[in-house]
Amino acid sequence: MDQKTSLPRSLASIARLYPADAFARLRRAHIAVIGLGGVGSWAAEALGRSGVGRLTLVDYDHVAESNLNRQVQAGLDTLGKAKTEALAERLAQVAPATELVCIDAFLTPENAAEIRHCGADFFIDACDDLLAKQSFILQFAARERARQLIICGAAGGKRDPGRVVVADMAQAVHDPLLSKLRYGLRKSHNFPRQGKMQVPVVFSTEPMARGPGSLGALRKTPHQEDLQESAAAVKAGPGSALACAGYGSSVMVTATMGLQAAAWAVTQMR
Repeated sequence: MDQKTSLPRSLASIARLYPADAFARLRRAHIAVIGLGGVGSWAAEALGRSGVGRLTLVDYDHVAESNLNRQVQAGLDTLGKAKTEALAERLAQVAPATELVCIDAFLTPENAAEIRHCGADFFIDACDDLLAKQSFILQFAARERARQLIICGAAGGKRDPGRVVVADMAQAVHDPLLSKLRYGLRKSHNFPRQGKMQVPVVFSTEPMARGPGSLGALRKTPHQEDLQESAAAVKAGPGSALACAGYGSSVMVTATMGLQAAAWAVTQMR
C-alpha cells in the first residue's frame, strides 16, 4: 500500500497519469466485457491492470487449444475451463484490487436486457453474434450509446494492428460484421442513413486478407467494399451468420482492438 495515496502499490504507476479525482472515478467504475475471446480478454486484462474497481465478465465458452494464439486466459493449464473462470483466476493474480463478477452466459436477444441492467457503467461488446449485438445496441438510447457502449468489429483476416481505430459505426469500413449490423439497424430500426449513428465501434480499416485468390478483393476501395458488404447483407437476410471460414486471426490485431476498446471505456469513466 502506498502510504501517501492509500492506493495499492500495483496501481501507483497508472494513478500518476490522471488527476486524483479522475482516477478515483475509475476506481469506482463498473465495466462489463461481453465476450472473452481474442478481443474481449485483452480488454478485460487492460481494465483490471488500469485500476477499474469492478469488472463483469460475460461468456459461456470454454478455453480450447485453438484459442492459444490470441486469448489472454488460454494456456495449457486452462484448456477446458470456462473462459470466465480462467480469466477471473488470471485477473486475481494481476489485478487484485479489482472486484470480479462472472456471468456464465452468451449474450443473446433473450438476455440482452438483463445483461444491460447488470449495474455496469460501461459495456464493451466483444461478442461475434450479429443478432446479439443488434439486440444489445437497442437496449440503449442514443445519448447512452455514445457514453456507455463500444461495439467491437471483426478481427479475422487482419494483419496490421496499426490500422485499428475507434469511430462511429457510420464510418466503419472493411468489416462485414459491422456493415451487416449497420444495414440492419438502418433498415429495421430507423437509425440515420446520413451522419453519425451514435454507436462507437472499434475496427480495422485494413481490407481482409482472403488468401492467394483474393488479390482483387484487397484492391477494392472502401466505397466498393461497403457496396459489396451491403449487398451480401441483403442476400443473407436478418439473423443469418456471416461466413468466416478460412479467415485467420492475429493476436497483434485482436489485442490491439481489445486495448483500444478498453482505452475508450476508461476515457468515458474519467
